[in-house]
Amino acid sequence: MINIAIGFANQYGTGASPTISINGSNTIAEVHQSQSHQTLWYQVATMEGCYPSYGSSHEFDKGKLPCIALNDSNIVVEVHESSGAKTNVWYHVGIVNPSDKTISWGDSHNYDKGLKPKVALNNHGVAVEVHESDGLSTNMWYHVGEVNASDKTVGWGSSHKYDTGSTPSVSINNNNLAVEVHQSDGPSTDLWYHVGVVNTSGKTIDWGPSHQYDSGSLPAVALLDNGLVIEVHKSQTYSTLWYHIGQVNEASKTIDWIFGSKQYSDGGNPCVCANSNLVAETHTDGSKLMSSASLITDRANWMGLSKDVIGQKSLKHIIMPASHDASMYEVNHCTSFASFGANACNTQTQTQSYLAQLNNGIRYFDVRPVIYEGELWTGHFNKSPFLGCNGPRLATALQDVNQFIQNKFELPILKFSHYLNRDNDASDFTEIQMEELIQSVISHVGNYLYKEDLPLADTPLADMVAGGGRIIAVFDGLSDALHDQYKSQGIYRYADYPGSTAADLTVYDKYSGTNSLETMVTDQLKKMNTASNHGGDLFLLSWTLTQDDAQAIACGAHLGESIIKMAGTANAVLWKHMVEQFNQGHITPEKTPNLLYHDDAQGFATDVAIWLNNGGNFDEYHQ
Repeated sequence: MINIAIGFANQYGTGASPTISINGSNTIAEVHQSQSHQTLWYQVATMEGCYPSYGSSHEFDKGKLPCIALNDSNIVVEVHESSGAKTNVWYHVGIVNPSDKTISWGDSHNYDKGLKPKVALNNHGVAVEVHESDGLSTNMWYHVGEVNASDKTVGWGSSHKYDTGSTPSVSINNNNLAVEVHQSDGPSTDLWYHVGVVNTSGKTIDWGPSHQYDSGSLPAVALLDNGLVIEVHKSQTYSTLWYHIGQVNEASKTIDWIFGSKQYSDGGNPCVCANSNLVAETHTDGSKLMSSASLITDRANWMGLSKDVIGQKSLKHIIMPASHDASMYEVNHCTSFASFGANACNTQTQTQSYLAQLNNGIRYFDVRPVIYEGELWTGHFNKSPFLGCNGPRLATALQDVNQFIQNKFELPILKFSHYLNRDNDASDFTEIQMEELIQSVISHVGNYLYKEDLPLADTPLADMVAGGGRIIAVFDGLSDALHDQYKSQGIYRYADYPGSTAADLTVYDKYSGTNSLETMVTDQLKKMNTASNHGGDLFLLSWTLTQDDAQAIACGAHLGESIIKMAGTANAVLWKHMVEQFNQGHITPEKTPNLLYHDDAQGFATDVAIWLNNGGNFDEYHQ
């Protein structure tokens, strides 16, 4: 299923009311208002993968609430309100220079009266603008115009009332199809959309009826040429940001929403833009301007979609997203110590089930089995003092994997370690208990286990999934007897590198053990750039932050920063550092970060892996 993975945003400036637009060359134009004055500013960014590299901020006019639209000819149209108490709305036309990240602006032109204008532009130079009435009226109006790039003007048609409401936003594609979204007028927080067909000769739009699709505030929308719709909005109550994905039905002028709204960040003033491959968003966090981007793709099938690039490569030369403490998307049966206890704040590392993580593209799972009241669970525990929580039952996780792998050409890896028997003073598993674990794995996913007598890390991916999707199951601490007994059924031995040479899969896996982002990044990149660390089968880049004792104790008292909150800080900078490392020549076939290991695995690291596997681009990736 097509989805996006926006949300782990980076700050690119300060200001208020940002809007953003992207063209087919992955150039971004952004405008915003000063956070303290009624001055207008712009920035231009170029995308490397899904990392927007912004240029300097430039003041270009006075006013309020700007909005910008950009097309493939690097033409931009910007609209805004007058500064002060006036209700005039104005436009600029400009030409973007991506090489120096500047815009050459034409003059400012008054084209109407109104409030909160928004604008969209396609590659034919057709512009659509929407705004609220000035004064007490709740009417909303639109203009259709044609851009004249030579004199940097727009030939606008008449203003047409099309509905009542507030905060309208609009997008137009190259088929002259338009989608508009807005909030109800008055106290209602309902969100509504229209689908319309633009008549360029008459400069009118034949709108379909208004349809309510959600509740919220400040909606924004992007429309692709294939009819895909991406909508973002803020909660009507909280500072949370949400998105929808849908498909336009042009005949009925409706949108078929693919699933319900999903939260992607916290903040305000959301805006979204997209081209055929990428979606980018901007929002505010106080006076901080924040931005993130992602592929528009089916991450559940990313390996199959990448077969032309990675099909003949072995795991040693493939980069995959990996989930740390993969089971800890829920917490159950937590322990306590003195007056403090374990809870989600200090044990939860993930926010989505195994099935959701698999659909997000995760292909390496850190599975930690726990025996509790005679059953196999999963968990996250500290042994001294003994604190932690169970995750879901192991059967639940394995059922997700079994459901996912059917009719796929994907290769997830399940790594079992950190065995814990809560029924026997937190001891390790006995040989009998290890065999019970193995039999549970075989009973749930045995039909899809990889069972060939071929080296796990040296066999081409295409050969491993030639008969359909397969699962690699590796077990840390597996005895010789169990290894010999079950290897033919797809049960393999795991070991950390450097360590045992008798293992079927060896992985360099050393976390930084710090809550400092700077320290973690420096440490992990140093480990990645050290050639001797790549002598095993795979190298794991442990992009995780670890709570110190004070933080974990504060969590026990329901205070402090959670693991999930800390993960957001680390996740937000992965794209930046992987782009830098690749551009500096540090990521090579000899020094490959095979496993991008992280908390709160929502799909963004899948995009990083795809980009790196494709040699620093998305050109050969067949979405």
